[in-house]
Amino acid sequence: MKNCARKTRNKILPALLAAMMISVLILPAYAAGNKVLYTARISTYFPSSTTLVYAKPDKDSAVLASYKPGLPIQIVDVQPNYVGILLGNKVGWVLRHRIMDPVAVDFENTPRFGTAFNQYFATVGKDVPVRASPDEDSETLITLTRGAMIGFLDVTDGWARTIFKRQ
Repeated sequence: MKNCARKTRNKILPALLAAMMISVLILPAYAAGNKVLYTARISTYFPSSTTLVYAKPDKDSAVLASYKPGLPIQIVDVQPNYVGILLGNKVGWVLRHRIMDPVAVDFENTPRFGTAFNQYFATVGKDVPVRASPDEDSETLITLTRGAMIGFLDVTDGWARTIFKRQ
């Protein structure tokens, strides 16, 4: 009888440990209220430096952590120049050029890293300036000529938002 109980315990214990390990990997994403979109690593292209994790997607914000090259990360948000990563139960921000090997967690429902889906498409009817911000007085980044085709992420207050040089 003792032998049978020992064998059962030897089978259950590894299964419980595996379940605990899986929950430790998965729960941080749900505890923070953020769905993990991609897994990646801190870039090894900068082997002698660490990568800073900011409180906001802004270099002037507080530094929350410093990561060594090659460290695995979980990405929950993608901005033009930053990625939001899980940092305990909150989100920290890392410069996009400081990550490598991003892979979608859910291949069927998550776009390939770096892809943006346009909501609208248009053909330009006359020459149109592409502005740096939704303001008539802002810098003109480029002028689209008649017949050019363009995709828009969205439209807000009459201004169409598009991606120009990752911005």
